[in-house]
Amino acid sequence: MSHGLSYLVQMTAAHQHFVRLLSAFSSGHTGSAETLRRSLCRNNDESPAQRDLLTSLEFLEEFRKHVDTTLDSCERSGFSAIAKLCRDIVNSPLCTFDTLQQWGVCAVTGRTVNRMLQITSDTERTVDDNLAQFLISLWSVSHFELIESARAEVAADDDTKHVCAEDLVASYVSAFQVITTSLQSTLLSLSTQ
Repeated sequence: MSHGLSYLVQMTAAHQHFVRLLSAFSSGHTGSAETLRRSLCRNNDESPAQRDLLTSLEFLEEFRKHVDTTLDSCERSGFSAIAKLCRDIVNSPLCTFDTLQQWGVCAVTGRTVNRMLQITSDTERTVDDNLAQFLISLWSVSHFELIESARAEVAADDDTKHVCAEDLVASYVSAFQVITTSLQSTLLSLSTQ
């Protein structure tokens, strides 16, 4: 299978998994993947829909393990600053990202840049704004359950009731795509060192 076709299959699969997961979390009956998994596994005779949903949870968990494995490879290769930043983002449910139009030194690369991304969680760091799409995507996919559970709780608000489920799925698939592409590039560059 060609790389282009393989990538299309991967994105189509990601889309299907996020549709299932979004549907489950937007129903508002669960707040975490583990809670959802336990409620699905309680029944010994799972329906095809329940099996599909468990498969989607496993897909998300495997993806997160892949991210963690890549971060381990980064640390072993001497890129501990980016690995630590990514782990902090993955482990911080409360994380904000603000773009600053100012000169500064990137906490990851050490380069001086004129547009910064300020990341606030337990600590505050500023990095090159070119990392914004990857880091925000990483946070979004890492905290999918939190985002969707919170969105379900405030579904009555005017700001959220007009959000189309298809748009939400597209944003998660886009985040998945950004992370996947970045990780593949990272693994490729680490393997050539």
